[in-house]
Amino acid sequence: MSVNVSYSNQSYNCLVGPFQVAMVIFTITKILLILPLCILVLFVGHQRWRQRGPGATLSHFDILSYHLVAIEILNVIVAILNVWITYADLPSVWIAFKIAFSVSFPGQLLYQCLTSIDRYLAVVHPIIYLRLRNRNAVKIIYISSGFALLLCAAVFVVFYECAEELINIPLFSVLVLSLIVVSFCSLSVLHALKRPGPGEGGGADQFKQRAFNTTMAILAVLLLWFVGILVGFALSFFEAVVDQCLPSSIGAFFSLPGSLVIPLLFLHRVRKLPCCLYNSE
Repeated sequence: MSVNVSYSNQSYNCLVGPFQVAMVIFTITKILLILPLCILVLFVGHQRWRQRGPGATLSHFDILSYHLVAIEILNVIVAILNVWITYADLPSVWIAFKIAFSVSFPGQLLYQCLTSIDRYLAVVHPIIYLRLRNRNAVKIIYISSGFALLLCAAVFVVFYECAEELINIPLFSVLVLSLIVVSFCSLSVLHALKRPGPGEGGGADQFKQRAFNTTMAILAVLLLWFVGILVGFALSFFEAVVDQCLPSSIGAFFSLPGSLVIPLLFLHRVRKLPCCLYNSE
């Protein structure tokens, strides 16, 4: 997940001194940590697709994971463009950054919300979830999510072009809405976990527990990123010169766990996480 650094004429101080160094370190971290993980997810996904055959049906979680990995790769490109603007004041690079960021930021939050909603439906409304697994329903869902992403991106671009100083309004609006959605899904799954339905055995409890762990992991990283931004804004009151730079720099590093959560959950789910030992069963 990337964070906004406004590159208007009044904000170029964010690209010099310690903030420039911070963004370079952030970008290197994204390249060395996030990019290899995304490539591994795509490699494992391709292997699973070849083993199952082209006609195999993918789970919702797998599809959402692949979409989110694509967004994460775009996030790495955003971070690179972020640093590029520091050294090359090219309008074309700035335009590319605005477009890429306008897609990547709401895109990551959208697919994290969809992942939480998917787990919520699977646990709380299993009948509806099963109906949504047919191909026509899947197509409708992802076409709708694509339109929602394009709409969010268009809103961000309009703010960048017409009211760049107010860009934090859509940023926080999308983030707060995502927190509300994921919180609702987490609490609903927790409620279902504490009150098992009639005839449910241990396997059902394990499924609900995994769903709860997934939604809570997403909620935790979103809260961490949000708290990081709030801390940055609070500290910025003590340094008026960098009031726009400090929240962006702190928020950038607090956003890193959000880029890791779904790829790590996917690799753990398919038993391919390098740091874990799995039974051969």
